Parts: sequence; structure tokens; C-alpha cells
Amino acid sequence: WLAKCMVRLMLARNTTLVYSGGLVMILVGITLSSSLAQGSNELYTRDETTPMREAINWVKQTVDPSSIIIVDNAIFVDLREDRFPGDPTFKRAEWFWKVEKDETVYKQAIRSDWLNVDYVLLSHEMIRQISDSQITLTKAMLPHTTLVRGWAGGGAHIDLANYVSTNGDWMRVYKLDTKEDFVLRSLWHSDKELHIVSYGQVVGPSGETSAKLQGQAMLRAIQAGDKTGFDGLWSWTRDHLQHRGLDKLISIAWGKSNGAEQVLDYEAKLESNQDIALALTMAGRKWGNRQYLTSAQEIIQDIWRKLAVTANGQTMLAESTKKDVQGNSVVHSAVFGPAHYRVFSQIDESHPWSTIATQGLALLPEIAANSGPAWVVNSKGQIIFRGTAKVDRVSLVWRIALDAQWFGSPDSRFWLTQNEAGLQALSRGQAWSDSKTALLYATCVTNPEQAEKLYSEAVSLLFNREEESWNKNLSWKQKTDAWLAFALENRNPDIISIVNNFRTKTASTQNIRGLD
Repeated sequence: WLAKCMVRLMLARNTTLVYSGGLVMILVGITLSSSLAQGSNELYTRDETTPMREAINWVKQTVDPSSIIIVDNAIFVDLREDRFPGDPTFKRAEWFWKVEKDETVYKQAIRSDWLNVDYVLLSHEMIRQISDSQITLTKAMLPHTTLVRGWAGGGAHIDLANYVSTNGDWMRVYKLDTKEDFVLRSLWHSDKELHIVSYGQVVGPSGETSAKLQGQAMLRAIQAGDKTGFDGLWSWTRDHLQHRGLDKLISIAWGKSNGAEQVLDYEAKLESNQDIALALTMAGRKWGNRQYLTSAQEIIQDIWRKLAVTANGQTMLAESTKKDVQGNSVVHSAVFGPAHYRVFSQIDESHPWSTIATQGLALLPEIAANSGPAWVVNSKGQIIFRGTAKVDRVSLVWRIALDAQWFGSPDSRFWLTQNEAGLQALSRGQAWSDSKTALLYATCVTNPEQAEKLYSEAVSLLFNREEESWNKNLSWKQKTDAWLAFALENRNPDIISIVNNFRTKTASTQNIRGLD
């Protein structure tokens, strides 16, 4: 304003334009200097290049040069070309705008599928264009990424959920999910929206909620990397179903009775409690949560205290806390979980869990894929009835496959091999079925090539890529069984790392429970 006034004054006095222009420049300089002196200098002094240089250096030192990377144009050339002799070059770094707007680049660079991208180097400009609805491809990728590294000058406000960034003094590196992780996480989040209410209650097809449903969901949340979902599921389970009074076991069912929501049955079953204890143990190790591990240990110890029975000199686990009128317990091989017990042995050294696993494996030859031995044991430790009972084929094969994959058990692997032909016969000619799910479990261990083919078949039939959900109207159990099969085939590195910790000879109660 001051400059304009001076120009008008000089023109009115017929002052030459040259002198006027020079004076204007002097006045502008004085005005800018005054602004800087008063502290409003952020626009001229903010460092928006250091985060970019740091991101470039990190990528060149850390990332495989063959990786497909989506980047801002400002760092495109630095990644594509060497800055000095010996500097790695990333010939598959692509400018985000070109990938979106140039069909040839889209087809050639990422083969017409953003799931082929390995990393996104996110910047302020990319967020701005996403917010302005100019860019949709990068926007579609971001929900399926994990933050790997970031740099910031401290001045920016970043709200990625709403695509807000106030300035450019930051950079972030995001790694995209693998195709397998994309399927698992998409289906998990789809199921959460359809089946999980309140802050973590799984609602079954008839409106019921059971400990089994809660345990299955907890196992899925861990493998999907969903800590928030897991927290909700366990909190709801603990708040509503862990009220037996004399132990920490989880009651069987919750629902409406006499017009009020309440525990419908305080009975506790082995199958659901061992799944929940396994989930808490895995979550405690994955996310470094001591409270999860403490809760797991409480349940594990009470499983032994309430369900362990001794018969003919051997200790077995009853399928339920419920006894008949004579005080007899039922032991059923259908719920045998050797991998569970190997894990339990690491955090509860006061009971011989490894012995339970070993004794159970000795019975595997008597267990078929659809039936297995069952016993009734009286209060004196005598077997008063021996027979066979129906087995949930899919769940049993999953538990045995876990033992073979996680702990390399030769007995479990042999049993899977022996039952593979029967599962093949049962699933032949079917589009997809429970038998095929069980077959996928088995072949993940016995025949990885066939497992890969079965996995591809299942995904093409069951997964809707556009809607990121299931393609068929499946029950919660069918979805869970298929999802756990996908997870087994995927061999999640985080899960394998946790299991390897359990397998080491140096593992002890202290290093599993303690997180120091």
C-alpha cells in the first residue's frame, strides 16, 4: 500500500518512471525486511527440502532398486538417476501424476494394477491433489499401506484420514500390502462392518454371541494387524463373558433372556478358551502388551485347573467344565490343539503342557478327518466309556496344520499327508466347500504348489476385488474357516517370527511374559 502511494505521488509530480521503479523496489525491500523483522518470516525460511533429501537417502540405502515406487515429481529425478558414481538408481520410481493420467505409464509401469506397487513416498503436494480430487489412484492405495519411515520439520499439521496437510516440510514412506495381505485385511474389515457391533461384540447369524465367535475374531484381528479391533474384541469378551467368579475362564454364550442382555450359559468350553488364550499370547508378543500376556496366563492356568483330568495314568483335557449328574467329564479328541499347548508351555511352566501335546499326538492315528475317539472319565480317574464322536473336520485340520507349520511336528505332518487323499475326494467337483477349505489347510504343509493353486481358486471365487469383500453369501464360520486358510497359506512374517521365538530352546516364562 505504501509503495502504491509513493508511485502515485511521483507520477503526479512528473517524476521519471526509472526513478519511480527504483524507489518502489527499495520500498518493497523495506516492507519485506519489516515483515521478516516482525516475525512473519515462515514463508521464506521454512525448510521443505531436507525431508525430501532424507527420504531419497533412506530409499537409496534401504530399498531394493527393483521396487516400484510412487513419488512426487520433486524427487523423481534424484531417484531415477545417480547423484554420484555408485549411487543406486531406481528406474521403477514413477511420478504419481503420470501413473494416474498416462494410460501407457499405468499399463507398463504398474501393469494396470496398483497392488503391484511396493512403496508410496507421500508428500504435501500428493495430499493436496488427493484432497482436490485430482488423484484417485494414490488415494486408493493409502488405506492398504503401512507407515515405514517419516521426516518432518515440525511445522505441518497432517491429517491423513481427511487428506489435510498445511505445508510441505515433511515426507513419509509407506509400504503397500502384498496381494495376500490385501485380501486378508479387506475381508477382515468387511466382516468387522457386517458382524461386529458395540465395541467388540461378534454377532452370529441368529443374533447370538459366543466365546467361540469372539476367540475366532481375536485370532483374525492379530493376523490382520488390527490392534484397535483386537483391543475392542478382548475388552468386550472380558467385560461380558469373564464372570464365572471362581476362575478366569470365558463363558460359553451371551444373548437376550427375559428381555435383558446377559450371560446365557456360564459353562466354559476348552475349544474357545484355548483359542482366546492363544490369541492373547500372540497379541502380547506382537504388540508388546504385558496385560495381554497376564490375561492369557490366567486363562491357561485355569484351563488346567478346571479341565485337566487324569485317567489310566495320563492327563487329558475335558471338553467342558460341565459334568453330568454323576460328576463325569467328557474328553473329546476333536478339540485337540497341539500348537496351542506348545505355546502354553512357554508361559505356564507350572503345568506339563508339552506332555499334553505329546500324548495327544500319539492318538492321531485314531482320529479321522470326520470322527475321533471320545471318553467319559469319572471322578476317580477311571474311563467308564470309550467310543467315537463326530469331528468338526475343518477346525481339526486347522489345528493340526498349525502344529505342523509352526512347530514342524512330524506326527502332525504325517497325519495331514494320510488324510489329504480323503479330503481331495470329498472336495472333487465342488466350486468351494468346507472340504476344500480343509484341503487348503493340509496342503499348506504337505503340498505348497497345490496350496497356491487352491488359494488362487478360492480368492477368484470368494473375493470381490472392487468391493473389497466376500463374493458369496457365506456364514461367519465359513468366512472364518476360509480366512484362516488364506492366513496359513500367506505365512505372515510377524506370526512366524513370534512362533520362532516360542520354538527357541532359550524361550522361558520370563522372556515370554516379561517385556523388559
